[in-house]
Amino acid sequence: MDSLIAAAARALVAGDVLGALHREGSTGVLELTEVHGSQAGRVHRIHLERGLVGQVESGISSVRLGEVLKQAGLVDDAVLRRLSERITFGPVKPAGQILLEMGVIETHEVALGLRVQRRLRLERLFRLEGARLAFRVARGSEGTALPPLSPDQFLHGRSRARADGEGTAVRRDPVRARALSTLGLRHGADAAEVRRAFRQLAAQLHPDRFPSAGEAERADLMRRFAEITAAYHALVA
Repeated sequence: MDSLIAAAARALVAGDVLGALHREGSTGVLELTEVHGSQAGRVHRIHLERGLVGQVESGISSVRLGEVLKQAGLVDDAVLRRLSERITFGPVKPAGQILLEMGVIETHEVALGLRVQRRLRLERLFRLEGARLAFRVARGSEGTALPPLSPDQFLHGRSRARADGEGTAVRRDPVRARALSTLGLRHGADAAEVRRAFRQLAAQLHPDRFPSAGEAERADLMRRFAEITAAYHALVA
């Protein structure tokens, strides 16, 4: 029988709960229910398998895959227009599949975009105020086919409950600070500085600039590229 386990006291936030579930190697679904007064609202679900984040189900609007790939320099406006036409007038298919069929992008690049998109969706869930948390233990195998996010991608720099000098839990939100640090920017940088820093780093780290790179080096470049792309979106969204 599925069990709903109360996962948070008032002092805890999603980062604490997710960290505890990761340490325990838990498999199941972390549910975040928005609460408006006495009424329950939307439910968002973070699927975990052995403590790692897989699928993130949420009705919160997310940056579209095409836009993520554009910011990464992998597609241009012309491709996005063709993609929009295919989505509007063609059979229902995921955007990534359509782009592959168009022959404008490779499978590993779609995977990179989906990974960034998932991290951005997770970032927005961490910013929910007053959400009720519960963890549903998986019955049998409820895993996901998606490659899981590593702990440094879903835990490092997240909002956590911290105690002040009187022992009262206070919330610290380091997401913006972490994003600024990733782009090498100072506190208070404006939108123009964010865009300029992202473009400079993207030009330096784009995997296509290193055609002779080995598999491990290319994977590292893609990881770093995904990090600066997620930081950019966290600051301009």
